Parts: sequence; structure tokens; C-alpha cells
Amino acid sequence: MEQFLDTWLETVRPSVAASTWTPYEGLLRLHALPSIGRLRLSRLGAFNLEQLYSGRIKAGLSPTTVLQLHRVLHHALRDAVRWSLVPRNVSELVSPPRRASYEFRVLSSEQARTFLQAVKGDRLEALYVLAITPACANWCSRTRWGDRSTFVTATMQQQAVAALDGLFGDQLGLQHGGQDGGQVEIE
Repeated sequence: MEQFLDTWLETVRPSVAASTWTPYEGLLRLHALPSIGRLRLSRLGAFNLEQLYSGRIKAGLSPTTVLQLHRVLHHALRDAVRWSLVPRNVSELVSPPRRASYEFRVLSSEQARTFLQAVKGDRLEALYVLAITPACANWCSRTRWGDRSTFVTATMQQQAVAALDGLFGDQLGLQHGGQDGGQVEIE
């Protein structure tokens, strides 16, 4: 497996971004090779992968990281099948762990006020204000970066303005707009 995975990594390197290849290489070197590196590719079975995944979770690795490891191995083994090195992709016979889910906690209005008082004057104060705004996650996920101006839906802008108004009143001088429900420009 070690020889195959080394070759596979070098083969896919030109076809993926460095930001993709580096995690592939790290996951394989740190987590897969110590457990399955000595096995021959033709001898790798679903049981070996099950042991690998459960061992990594028992060692404290996040289920999400083990899922990423599974996806990288699946990709490598899919290429092994395509290259006629093995008759089937044994990773398809394995049930990888589910992605870990995390519950996010939202600050109450009082907690937000206390937090903002504590960071008042900090060089990153504006970032903190945005970070605790209820619509921030939606706003960031729907923002088109790279344009001279940033566009967001009117609803999200109104939610952000309402949340900030609730914290600061008119101190920030925020402009309400976007009555038509279309897109609004924020400069």
C-alpha cells in the first residue's frame, strides 16, 4: 500500500490544487500508512479499513477527519481499479463514520452587549460586531467576494441591521434599505 499510495499521490499532484494535495498527503502519511502501509494493495480488504477507521477514532481523531481519510482512500482505490491494479474498490464495502455535528450556541442580547463592551476599542472590534450578528453566517455564505461592491439579499441586510440596532440603537448610523426584497448594495 505504501508504494501504491506514494505513486498515487505523485500522480494526482499535477491535477489538484496544492491546498487539496497537502491534506491528502498528510492524511495518508499520518493516519493510513502506519496502519495499512505494509499491506500489499491486492491484500487490502474492507476489514483492514474498518480497523483503520475505528483505531483512528479510538486514538482521538474526529469522525469528520476519519471520513476525509476514507474519501481520500476511496479516491486512490478508485484509481487503482481504473488502472487495473485491483479488481474492486474495497472502500466501497466499508461504512465510514458520519461527519461529526456540532451545536452552535448563540449569545443572548445581554451576553452580546457584555462581550462588545469588553472588546470596545480593540483593533478587531468591527469583526467582532459582525461575528456576533445573527445574520452573519448567512450573509457571509451568500456574499459575492471579489466584486468592488458586496451584494447581499435585502432580507439578510435587514436582519443584520435590526440585530445591530438592537445592540447599539442609532449609534452606528446604519441605513435601512432594500424595501423591494431584491438585492442591495453595501459599500
